[in-house]
Amino acid sequence: MTIQQNQKHKSFCPADESIKKDMRGDCNCHSQSTVSQSPILPKESRKIEINLRFPDAIQCIMDGKKVRRTEWENVEEYCLLQDNFLTIHRNNKFCAWIVSEGDLLATDWVII
Repeated sequence: MTIQQNQKHKSFCPADESIKKDMRGDCNCHSQSTVSQSPILPKESRKIEINLRFPDAIQCIMDGKKVRRTEWENVEEYCLLQDNFLTIHRNNKFCAWIVSEGDLLATDWVII
């Protein structure tokens, strides 16, 4: 493991600093089968971006992501781009999304 790889590994390594390192300087924290060796967190533990503004939310939609507002009570309600139209998924249906002034000014958009 090169010095750069080792430094990069340390930033992703979930192990405590007290774990001994082997002779090559490699971290031996991943020898346990319960620890993921991937630097990408499992989907359920990924950090959700919050406090996006509407232009950021629209950019995410154009990038193929789904977004919703934290103010919306129904967690199954989200917006996306479908057939080049802004669409909202509400009550198990896809409808044309008419953006309200509140949506335009909101800063509570999240990516789902």
